[in-house]
Amino acid sequence: MARRRARGKPVQVEFVLADVRNLPFPDDTFDSAVSTFLFCQLPDPLPGLNEIKRVLKPNGIFLSLEHVRPQGRLGGIASSLSKPLYLLTGDQVAHNTEAFISTTGFVNVTSKPLFGSMVKLIRAENDELA
Repeated sequence: MARRRARGKPVQVEFVLADVRNLPFPDDTFDSAVSTFLFCQLPDPLPGLNEIKRVLKPNGIFLSLEHVRPQGRLGGIASSLSKPLYLLTGDQVAHNTEAFISTTGFVNVTSKPLFGSMVKLIRAENDELA
């Protein structure tokens, strides 16, 4: 669908199929990176987050839309009860994605809850000393 939408646009678009844990780009290549429902699919998101940090320029922005474990007792119970459904889709709803992002050295990590607290839009900056 993206290829179809890119046809005939005034900007050059290159599509690259790659594993987020081993990106085929040099260090400090991109001003920003965006992921949608990617890290909730990975049992261990750290290798992919480290790769995104590597390819972002210093002060680059990372935006991620993710399924996360809901906060609060009721949200946690709902998450636990729905875990079999998520296992069928591959989602890892117990991830604390903001903590993983902070662990990799991103700074100014903020999030905005969407759909209750089960989906979050997370924003982070690549440390200028990266």
